[in-house]
Amino acid sequence: MLRQKYIYYFSMLQTVVHSSFEHVDYRVTRLFLAALEVIRRGHWNFYRLENEHLNNAGKFRAVKTVVPLPFREVGEED
Repeated sequence: MLRQKYIYYFSMLQTVVHSSFEHVDYRVTRLFLAALEVIRRGHWNFYRLENEHLNNAGKFRAVKTVVPLPFREVGEED
C-alpha cells in the first residue's frame, strides 16, 4: 500500500535492533528504547490496519463480537 518500500524494511530492522539492546541497562538507553518501542508499535499497528484493509477490500466484512459481554444491552430480552 505504501509506495516507498523502505519503510517496511525500516520497521523490520527496527524490531531486530530493539530486541538486541534489551540487555543494556543504562538510563539513556532506556529512554531511547522506550521511544523506539512507541514508534515500533505505531508502525506495526499501521501495518495490521493496512493488512485488514487489503484483505477486506471488496468483502464488506463486519466485525463480529465473539466474546459475550458481561452486561445486557437496553431493550434486549432473553
